[in-house]
Amino acid sequence: MKRLKTNLDLDKKYLVAVSYGPDSMALLSLLIEGGYRVEVAHVNHKKRIESDQEAVDLKTYCDEHHIPFHSTEFLSYQKGNFQAAARKFRYAYFASLCRERMLDAVLTAHHYDDHLETAFFQKMRHVQSPYIGIKPHTIIQGVRVIRPLIEFRKQELLDYCVEHKIPYAMDASNESMIYSRNRIRKILQKMSDKDFKAFELEVNKLNLSLKKDETVVTPYLSKAILPIESYQSFTDRQAFLYWTLVFNHRGLNIPVGKAFLDRVLQMITSAKPNLSYKLTKEYTLYKTYLSIRLIHQDDVRPYRYNVLKPIDLDSTLVHMTFSTSFQLPYPFVVRSALPKDAYKVDGHLKTVRRLFIDWKVPSYLRLIWPIFTDEKGQVIYIPRYREKIELKANNWLVLKE
Repeated sequence: MKRLKTNLDLDKKYLVAVSYGPDSMALLSLLIEGGYRVEVAHVNHKKRIESDQEAVDLKTYCDEHHIPFHSTEFLSYQKGNFQAAARKFRYAYFASLCRERMLDAVLTAHHYDDHLETAFFQKMRHVQSPYIGIKPHTIIQGVRVIRPLIEFRKQELLDYCVEHKIPYAMDASNESMIYSRNRIRKILQKMSDKDFKAFELEVNKLNLSLKKDETVVTPYLSKAILPIESYQSFTDRQAFLYWTLVFNHRGLNIPVGKAFLDRVLQMITSAKPNLSYKLTKEYTLYKTYLSIRLIHQDDVRPYRYNVLKPIDLDSTLVHMTFSTSFQLPYPFVVRSALPKDAYKVDGHLKTVRRLFIDWKVPSYLRLIWPIFTDEKGQVIYIPRYREKIELKANNWLVLKE
């Protein structure tokens, strides 16, 4: 059996997802053999009579090798896709263990056959994905997931377990034709060598093409604000990749389908300078003049501070530094705008709403742009918005991007 090829670090500590099947037991054994520091997580789905005994046997194996063992049960009485619900539950459990135990990543035993089965499923269902098959590593629910066995064939792992007398259990449901993955497995097994190699080549070519598109959108992922002009330069597939990567990075389960992409396109091509699209309870996509930005609701909550002395006030979007040389005398109040607010500019009293329109303040910034009042509530100062506020030593107000 070829050596375990991985970028794992001996100085780090990993959580290994182990079902007690041959794949995950082979992975666990290889990691023990390699001297890696690991803990084991097991989810009992309670779908088979044998599952309780398998959990006991796995714990015994871990105890014998002095490996911390964690387990839980998944009981679902809801109708719908059991496998999808179970997967969501598993990774939430893994993520919580990683945080609780301060582990660096989750290791799963997905192998090359799993990779090709997933690729075939995507092809059969015309599923649009940022990667064809299973990626060697990814982020799920905010936790890094690594698949060290992705280059190994299923038979290699079975042979390894037999040769090294590694205990494991076979899941009889893997033979049931009720599940689409099992039907796909049979199709791949019946392929001629020529057809199998052709399919492998097709998958590799598609992933190379997707990788090129990913390099186009990756530079924009670290920027909070995306110019509309840049977004319009993306192809349809690059736009799909951009949003998929953005949402994955934030741990958001938002489907990036045609309906979503059409809605974004409708926003950016609209004649209206300010539009918003509420994606979830927490996140809203804003179109503001020439750019788009994803905003969390916590970043634009109303605020009010009584400023009695020099102080720094910091938020995700704005930083304010009030020094001894600040132009307003202390004390004063700084807060977000209220509907009734008005301010005199060039001798004319204007509503704050009108000022924000005149100054072309992005709609999300209007929710938190600083309004200064005296202790009686009289507006005494509103800083003028400028599209770019440079970071200088004497700047008391800095916009973050």
